[in-house]
Amino acid sequence: MARKSSSRYDRHWNQIHKEITMAKISIYLPDELVNYLDQKVEDKSIFIASILQQWRQQQEAEELAQAFLAVDELELGWTDEWQTAAIINSEALWLK
Repeated sequence: MARKSSSRYDRHWNQIHKEITMAKISIYLPDELVNYLDQKVEDKSIFIASILQQWRQQQEAEELAQAFLAVDELELGWTDEWQTAAIINSEALWLK
């Protein structure tokens, strides 16, 4: 039997799916920040997730830069292929 499509059903399914795939965490913030978020942000969960994702990408970019420096300092040398891959990877991380 085919599932009957309805926006109410889809919203309900999406909410269940989010609850299954997303961990819940609690954070404690000063009242000043909570009030600011309440005024400026529509969905605090999405906002916090995007900040954490940006932080993660920044950490990955810094780790990659450290790896590049290590290759240079250890004079391991770069093949043309490695150098091209390093440039592409670093640009991809910094453009996110």
